[in-house]
Amino acid sequence: MDCEGTPGGSALPGTACNDGNPNTGNDHWNANCQCVGQVIDCEGTPGGSALPGTACNDGNPNTGNDHWNANCQCVGQVIDCEGTPGGSALPGTACNDGNPNTTNDKWNANCQCVGTSANVDCNGDPGGTAFLDDCGVCSGGNTGIIPNADLDGDQVIDCLDNCPSTTNGLQADFDGDGVGDACDNCMWVYNPGQQDTDGNGIGDACQGDLPTQVPEQVGDEDGGLRVWPNPASGSVTVQCPVGDPAKLQVLDPAGRLVQEVTYGSQLDVSGFASGPYLVFALDDHGRVIARARLIRR
Repeated sequence: MDCEGTPGGSALPGTACNDGNPNTGNDHWNANCQCVGQVIDCEGTPGGSALPGTACNDGNPNTGNDHWNANCQCVGQVIDCEGTPGGSALPGTACNDGNPNTTNDKWNANCQCVGTSANVDCNGDPGGTAFLDDCGVCSGGNTGIIPNADLDGDQVIDCLDNCPSTTNGLQADFDGDGVGDACDNCMWVYNPGQQDTDGNGIGDACQGDLPTQVPEQVGDEDGGLRVWPNPASGSVTVQCPVGDPAKLQVLDPAGRLVQEVTYGSQLDVSGFASGPYLVFALDDHGRVIARARLIRR
């Protein structure tokens, strides 16, 4: 009997049959007299390899990872502007064109990353208001830095002020060491490092051996204060060839005022302790117009 139970019938193993499944083909009787067929793939081939989930080619050069879906449609993922199938870098999305002078960078329809030109301040803020102040510091805007800072309020900005934390509008610097007299711990000896080993407020440069002689005239280029004899132990003669002096001030090595007198041709130093001093001639507005070094024997 054949696979259908017919004696001498033709439904023998290996011969054609119909398994009743429209999704199979090449139906035939197997050795166990079961009518079985091969699954028809997405290309219509019974037993073919073009099954859902396998690779295909959708014919679109703008897609990648093409595959047969559950409906036997060959579909792919759009290749983004960075060349990634299914990636997020699509036209209209944000990107970075590498230009610090543009903003709102986006991928355009040609997958070019382009931005809109913008006025970018020195802090990198598009449309910002930060700027380089007179000290060359990026300040204002969103920097949190005050332009042309003047900590001591003496009308001299900090980067130019030789005593930024001490008011000294005249910027006097007797020894020319870049540290103003108002904050110099040894105002008549060049000591830009301001070393003060013992921390007593008097620079090391002023605590060594005293000079035996100093110039009679030490002051500004247009004429300084003349003091002689120098060194001295008693009365000295004072002459100020510039301005209209009203007072004389004498400061000790620590910058403390030792004596202030009405300007005159004689100055008594006999009551001073031995050591160096600085003598200032001031006008009636209290401005220094000349100065000199003095050594009390």
